[in-house]
Amino acid sequence: MDIYRIINNNILELIFLTSFFILTLLYFWKVKWRNFLLTISSILFSLLLGEAICRLYDYGNPHSYTYREKISAKPELGYHYEPNQELIYYYPDNPRGYFDSENRVVGHINSKGFRGAEKDFKKDDTVTRIAVLGDSYTLGLGNKDEDTLCTRMEYWLKSLGKNVEVLNFGVTSTNTALQVNLLQRYVLRFEPDIVLLIVCMNDVESLPKPCIKPEDLFSLSKMKTFRSTRRFSWFVNTFLKSIERHLISKRMTEIYITGYEDKNPGWISIKESILKARNLALENHFIFRVCIYPEMLNLDKNYPFRGIHFKIWEFCQNNNIKVFDLLNLFIGKKDSELYHFLIDKLQMTCYNF
Repeated sequence: MDIYRIINNNILELIFLTSFFILTLLYFWKVKWRNFLLTISSILFSLLLGEAICRLYDYGNPHSYTYREKISAKPELGYHYEPNQELIYYYPDNPRGYFDSENRVVGHINSKGFRGAEKDFKKDDTVTRIAVLGDSYTLGLGNKDEDTLCTRMEYWLKSLGKNVEVLNFGVTSTNTALQVNLLQRYVLRFEPDIVLLIVCMNDVESLPKPCIKPEDLFSLSKMKTFRSTRRFSWFVNTFLKSIERHLISKRMTEIYITGYEDKNPGWISIKESILKARNLALENHFIFRVCIYPEMLNLDKNYPFRGIHFKIWEFCQNNNIKVFDLLNLFIGKKDSELYHFLIDKLQMTCYNF
């Protein structure tokens, strides 16, 4: 019998409370009061010790990160950021010493509405200008300006003696269709020589992107007692998250794999958008490339999205589009070590208590 089906049974809360009550009565009946109080004291001490350890190492911190950013209200320019603003990411703790004294990362949007240094629409003829399209991975959500993918790429290419500019047109919560729309309506004004479209596994999702709530997957997460307690208890939150993390990863894997089936509208949209970008490249005389960015999940031989990587690669190859797959650069690494904060997939969903 499927263990998840058992866990999700609505009667779980009643069984839990009833079992606890019966065991308590049996304990009163079988043992002396002194032993009972000793046992209760041991249990309370163990719980307090577990809470102290979780707080010390920041396991199960009940406060999720938040971020502040403003999207432009000018649809004629495509989906991009309001100019001259700060991107502010707030975190509950600073376990790796990366954030500032207020546990923040502050990024900057320039006067043209994208992240990075100021750039004119007209480029220097001696410079090769690379425009990068993508979502929050490209934008660099949670990274300082100097640590975004595009900034690091520019540093690396310049270290090889290349005279380049890498412009970051990443926008959080966008899919491939919106990114190519931004290319057509706005990015072309910057006269790019090369356009790099970064495709992520979640680009197949519809917009607004699906909201997966832990309480929809795990009945204990629905219980008012646990919902209230976990707001203050690192230990209880650790216990629930250990189960929810697995269930959410399992559900997200199903969404992505299903999304890239041949008849799925999300995969059809990605293919149409890639072809649209290729046609724009032919019309406007720039080089177009696709880059496949892996999902930060099970980065080993059990990585669940290899089939999707191949499907994207094969489609691009069949349409004479050069494609780069970054998966091999990540295989063998621990996904939890690739974040500045111990973020898990729960904090990338609608995790509201």
